[in-house]
Parts: sequence; structure tokens; C-alpha cells
Amino acid sequence: RPLRAFIAQDAADIREQAKESAARWRAGTPLSPFDGVPVPVKDEVWMRGYPTTGGTTFMGGAAAKEDATIVGRLRAAGALLVGKANMHEFGLGVTGINPHFGPARNPYDPSRITGGSSSGTAAAVGAGFGPVGIGADGGGSIRIPAGLCGMVGLKPTYGRVSEHGALDICWSVAHLGPIGATAADVAACYALIAGEDEHDRNTLCRPRVSLKDYAKDDLTGVRIGIHTAWFEDADPDVVAGCRTLVDQLCAAGAELCEVDVP
Repeated sequence: RPLRAFIAQDAADIREQAKESAARWRAGTPLSPFDGVPVPVKDEVWMRGYPTTGGTTFMGGAAAKEDATIVGRLRAAGALLVGKANMHEFGLGVTGINPHFGPARNPYDPSRITGGSSSGTAAAVGAGFGPVGIGADGGGSIRIPAGLCGMVGLKPTYGRVSEHGALDICWSVAHLGPIGATAADVAACYALIAGEDEHDRNTLCRPRVSLKDYAKDDLTGVRIGIHTAWFEDADPDVVAGCRTLVDQLCAAGAELCEVDVP
């Protein structure tokens, strides 16, 4: 079965990006640790030279003339932008089954779904097309496919990552963020794409991006909120696995807090 991770790629452009990155590395002048690193981008985000369809057939009639802010930051860092990733139509679904471009399939078992709506990004990263990719999350659209494809997904705090150049599907809750193979990959990508952007006032006056202590083993001071009724509304083996993880986090010093969501 085809993976259908991508819905648009420009082979000549990708080769040219790779050629330029290789030349920089040979000259000892890479732009950043991301120089030459392949990064797929969800087709909900502007990327110069590509249309932005949002997983639909009625959008994306013309190619974007400029990059979204986060795509521009990746490009400036030398990242190898390898194409637009498949997604659930208009981002409004959690399966990744797209009637126009076909369903993105889970790289670990192509008979299963990826989850959505950032389906193609999770499939591409899970299949090894790159260590990290760009997704968008309103109600789980990064976290669900990351979980189902065995990846790490981060929905950043509101205003930490610029939304300039993303489809205005649900600006108040939809945040751009990374899906990666490891927490370290996700942290590095987040540090690159986050930060103030004059084109998005919600990013202004936020704390500076910092990775200080992000990898420390001691989680003292970290609080984990759980709404037990919802947390346990799953198959017993899923609940048991999640409880094991929570126990490990608490053993490392985190504090478990019961929360109530009206």
C-alpha cells in the first residue's frame, strides 16, 4: 500500500537545496545544525513555490509567493524542505483519511491509520524521511498522529510559535508545532521555530525561548495534571501503559495533580 505521506514535492528544488547544503558543509560553513536536515511541512502552511491546499480541492489554486514565518526560519537554518505533507481535509478530523489525496498510512502497519490531522507529517517522520516535521494542532492534530505513529509531538503554548502563513482554520486553539523521532529532535526544532514575530502579535512579549534543563532527569517542580475520568476512558491496556509512564515521571520527582475540566 502507498504511504501517501506527501501530496506535493518538487524534485528539482529538493535536489538544489541539497546541493547548496552539501557545498556549505564542504566549505565548513553550515548555517546551523539543521543544515541539510530533511523536514516535511503540513499542507496547512505556506511554503514558497507550493500551493497550500489544506487537504482540500477548492484551495491552493496558486503557489505561495512567500514562506510562513516558521518555514522561513527553517529555510534560513538550511533545513531541506522536502515537500508538503498530506493531512485530514481542512484539518477537521482525527483519522488522516483524505478523500482527495488518499489516506496517509501508518509506517509501522500500512493497514492502520496514522491519526490526524497532521497525518502526512507523522507518516513521513515515522518512515524516516526526516527526523522532524511541521504539523498543526487544534484538538490533537499533532499529538494524535505522533502517538499513533510512535513519534513525539509538541503542541506549543499559545503564542510561542508564529501562526503567520498558516491557514486561519481556528486561530484561538490551532498551534503550529513539531513532530519528531525523539524528544531532543522536537526540542531542537521548537527552539528554532519559536519566538517573537512582528507578523503575529500573539508572539510578542513572550518569554525568551530557552532549553535550559529540558533534558534533566530530575523533574522536581514539574506538575502533571490528570482528569481521571477522561484519563481512564480507554482500553485497560492503554490505561495501564499510561499509568506506568505517569508513575515513572512521579518517581523522577514530578507532582501528580488531579484536575477537573467542567
